[in-house]
Amino acid sequence: MRSRTTYVLLAVLIVAIAGVWWQKNQHTAQQTQRNQRQVSLALQDTGAIDRISIRWASSTVELVKRDSDWVIENAGNIRADAKPIDALLQSFKDLKVISVAATAKTDPASLDSYALYRTELTFAAGGETVSAYVLRRPEDYYGTAYAQRQGDPTVYLVESIPVDVFTREDWRDKTILRFAKDEVAAIKYVRNKQTFTLTRSDSSWLLDGKPALQSAADLFADNLGNLNALDFAATSTDFKPSGITIGITLKDREIGLTLGQTLADESAYLKTSDGKMYLLANTNVIRLTKTRKDFTP
Repeated sequence: MRSRTTYVLLAVLIVAIAGVWWQKNQHTAQQTQRNQRQVSLALQDTGAIDRISIRWASSTVELVKRDSDWVIENAGNIRADAKPIDALLQSFKDLKVISVAATAKTDPASLDSYALYRTELTFAAGGETVSAYVLRRPEDYYGTAYAQRQGDPTVYLVESIPVDVFTREDWRDKTILRFAKDEVAAIKYVRNKQTFTLTRSDSSWLLDGKPALQSAADLFADNLGNLNALDFAATSTDFKPSGITIGITLKDREIGLTLGQTLADESAYLKTSDGKMYLLANTNVIRLTKTRKDFTP
């Protein structure tokens, strides 16, 4: 009888010990999850950032904010495209840690074996580094990536990092022209043998001295003043004029545009009077291809 009681007590003790062990493990797991959620890799004050360094295996981009404009410092301080830079800053402001992917014990370097791209990204303000990351993009990229702060062996799975960080090679601003339509004094349009001129008198448009179709002239001037390139044309491009030239007279300067032929019907080259060449998407080619009839009431 005493032996049976002893076995029962022993069984109860084992169950109690197992319960305590299970609760302890649960608590540890929950604490680990809470700690992972509390880890923040996000940037706090993105408005103060004035330098972004992006380093890949064979190239580097140095983006620097001068006054209110971003420039590419290691490319002659040419103007950078602000939109992807703003998106990059916003994504790191909203950066969320999903889980721990690797630690010092599991060897973070092993992630390189199945990461398609590796990028070193540094944000700085006032000459001081604010945050520096090593980023890895998995081959099955859906916005999540691996991130670690430089000097910290722990690697986190995070979301969402824009693909530009891994693949964008050209950060130049593809703006061709920016001006308000009210700044336009005249537009001289030549298309092969046809020539006409739109002039602005007070707030009205004239077509070769006669009233023009105001809505069409307004839209054309607005399209010219918000002209973007699809890409930059290589300096070796064999530019062949298509027969269309546009002369724009603004209040403070004159601008000349010449359209050129490409091998693809849906695009065109554009050369500006200062010698720069761009590739235009079909939508902008259509906006620039006009006849006198388009502006006749």
